[in-house]
Amino acid sequence: MNEKTTKRRSSRSGRAHEIPLWEWLMAGLGATILVGAIAFFAVQAMNPPGPPSLTVNTDSVVQSGAQYLVMFHVRNEGRTVAGVAVEGLLEQGGVAVERANVVIPFAPNNSKANGALVFERDPRLAQVRIVVRGFTDP
Repeated sequence: MNEKTTKRRSSRSGRAHEIPLWEWLMAGLGATILVGAIAFFAVQAMNPPGPPSLTVNTDSVVQSGAQYLVMFHVRNEGRTVAGVAVEGLLEQGGVAVERANVVIPFAPNNSKANGALVFERDPRLAQVRIVVRGFTDP
């Protein structure tokens, strides 16, 4: 077949037919998606995320019966980690008067996980300090 490349031979009639425009568009779209996916994964493989970068921020304090919940979130801007140990301290006069702990099971790269620490004393009457104490590699 020495005709244009935009023609193909029909197996039934033996006549040449042009390839429809929509077929070219779909082939171009598929090729673009494939090249984009390959490029994305190549860049990710060459630039792995750095060490874990975990930050904790307090969101609110909510009373639940006789207990108080300090709602917080943990952001991870680094590599994925698991078992993120979070400790909350209620301090009065620079002395810790109560502690609470929770574990965030999984913190992927560029993620935000919400949690709550449960206290017996009212955190609004003390200084609340929340820190990350440790984590493991998944």
